[in-house]
Amino acid sequence: MKWTKLLLIILLMIVGCGDSMNIEKEKKLLMDTDRAFSNLSVQKGVPAAFNQFMTDDAVIFRDKNHPFEGREQIQQLFADYPEATLTWEPYHAEVAAAGDLGYTLGKWTFTMDDETGEDHKSQGYYVSIWRKQTDGSWKYVFDTGINAPSEGDEAADENNSIVD
Repeated sequence: MKWTKLLLIILLMIVGCGDSMNIEKEKKLLMDTDRAFSNLSVQKGVPAAFNQFMTDDAVIFRDKNHPFEGREQIQQLFADYPEATLTWEPYHAEVAAAGDLGYTLGKWTFTMDDETGEDHKSQGYYVSIWRKQTDGSWKYVFDTGINAPSEGDEAADENNSIVD
């Protein structure tokens, strides 16, 4: 009788653990979230997209600047680029075993007209760190990017690239 109760308890514990985190599903959700973030950037602008997908304590690193910390500073960062277009495409995502943190890697393209109306375009790579929210959505807590090498940059081309 004792063994039956013990076996029943162990069986219930195993069944209860059956709802464990599906990491591959979470990776796909994170990639889809990152793509939705980029789509919103095109539809409603860079400031609106970064505002909607950030946590209140988000941090952004940009070259030759101190970190932009929190919603107010990040909104100020993008206020100077209301007409710019920023798009990106993630090519890799990872999610922690607990399913509460993840990151995406991808390529970005930034386009902006200057005072003369000439189109300026730059491209690069980014990493975003994401935190799962209590409602199951993902929001970024950290974002940074670098400029890609110029086309034909032989030194950069000699390095083994993980991205084509």
